[in-house]
Amino acid sequence: MAKVLAGVTQVEEWPVTACGEVAAMNAYLNSTGITDVSKIPRDTLYFHAQTWNAMAGKWQARSGCGNCRQWVTKIGAAWI
Repeated sequence: MAKVLAGVTQVEEWPVTACGEVAAMNAYLNSTGITDVSKIPRDTLYFHAQTWNAMAGKWQARSGCGNCRQWVTKIGAAWI
């Protein structure tokens, strides 16, 4: 994951490594044995995040933070 995050700048108030998307991608890389960024299959990975809306009493979709959008684009993944 360190290779994936190389060159990603912090544009949000939290560290680049602090998002759930980073944890999910790290788990994927570990489970598949991928150790090189070039081996990540492009245009096949999708991320989906939700945030609890307490006022509406429901989960709602959201895009990734500015930190994660950088590396998700870098690996050829998309948000759904």
